[in-house]
Parts: sequence; structure tokens; C-alpha cells
Amino acid sequence: MFRYLFYFFFIYYCCIPSLFAASSNNLRIVTEHFPPLQILDKEPQSLRGMAVDVMEKLLSITKTKGKIEVLPWARAYELALTRPNTLIFTIIRTEEREPHFKWVGSIAPIGFNYIWTLKTRTDVKITNWQEAQKYHAVAQRNGAQSIKLASQGFEELKNLYLITNYGQGIQMVLNGRADFFLGSDFLAGLFLRHLNISKDLFTKSLPHSYDESLNIAFNKQTPDHLVNDFKKALAQIKKDGTLQKIVDKWTN
Repeated sequence: MFRYLFYFFFIYYCCIPSLFAASSNNLRIVTEHFPPLQILDKEPQSLRGMAVDVMEKLLSITKTKGKIEVLPWARAYELALTRPNTLIFTIIRTEEREPHFKWVGSIAPIGFNYIWTLKTRTDVKITNWQEAQKYHAVAQRNGAQSIKLASQGFEELKNLYLITNYGQGIQMVLNGRADFFLGSDFLAGLFLRHLNISKDLFTKSLPHSYDESLNIAFNKQTPDHLVNDFKKALAQIKKDGTLQKIVDKWTN
């Protein structure tokens, strides 16, 4: 009997610490290609960007091991929703998403969102959501914008095109394949500048959905101690000015 007790405690004390370490160190980190926040360069393959710099700093401070995976947004979002020990960045913190994640905090403000249409499209006149439904919108699948459009009665294959990345939507509007996309001055402005597309080509209308911030979030089943470590690290780089230096590097 004592022999069995010995084996039991041996296994217990060997396995439990390793499980704890796994929860702290074997973190799955997912994101998307969204310049200039996250930029996946193909030749040679590398990942850079404003949010990537922030994430690498947080990983260093928390001494957390994890490889950043670049996936289509819908796939990354689904993993963060369903797989424990998964971190996703950058994600807009919305009322609809609030209960589904453990939130770390903001790395940049967003502000009001708008409907963006081409100035040359004088036939598109939108002053309310009912009028907007007469036209074809484009948005990223599982993105904050597609969630907003669905809440306003837009339906895929009827008046809503769902695509894999934000840049596709802008190109579809530019090419006349869709009538408008949604975005804030901050996010849409960053993306347009990266694509060397002038904001002056567009008209903004119908301000809506004031979004507080671009966020980092964990799956709900991630241990609280890990989430809290990242919260403390983010607070640290905000306080010492590191975060602002990173933002300035990519936005000025």
C-alpha cells in the first residue's frame, strides 16, 4: 500500500507543476495581417507592426513563451473564442464581444466609426441605417464592422459582402464592387496610408459605434494569473512611456 501511495504522490508532484507551467508558458497567440498594426512580410517571412512591437514587449516582461500565428481573422477569432490559453490581438472591444473574452486592455484609441463611400459616388446618399440598407456594404467576416452591420439588418448575399481582410473591402469599394465600408479615422486612416490611398477619395457619413480601444484579449478559460500578468505589464509600459513611443513610431 505504501508503495502505491509513493507512486501517487510522485506523479502528483511531478505532473501538477508541469500543468501549471503549461498554462503560463505554452500560450497560443493569434492575430491577422492588418497593416500597419500587424504586417506579415512574405520574403523573407517576418512579422512586424505597431501591435506586434507591443505584444513582443509584453511577452518579454511577463516571460511568457508563445509564437505569434498569423491567420485569417475569422479563424483567429474562432480559436480565441473556443480554445483555452489563447490570446488574440488586436481586437476591438465592443458591447457584443465583452462577455466572451478576458480583456487585457487598450493599446490605442479608436473613436467613432463612419460609413466610407467614394466621393465620385454622388448617387450614394446615406443619412440613416434604413437608407444604408439600399446599398451594398462590405466587411470582414467576424469583424466588429460585420457584427454592427448585421445588428442593423444587413444580410450576407443580400446587401452585405463578407471578406477575409479589411484591405479587400477597401479595394472592392474603390473598384465599384461594393458601395461602402465601415471604419474609424484611426483604423481606416492607418490602413489607407499603408496602402498609399488618399483619404480625400472618400466621404464619411453616419458617425456611430464609439469604440474605446484596440485591445488584447484572452479566451475565457485562460487562467486569471496569466491575464493579470499581461494587465500589469501593459500598465507598466503605459506608465513608463514605452507604449506611446511605439505608437508614435508607427503613426507619425
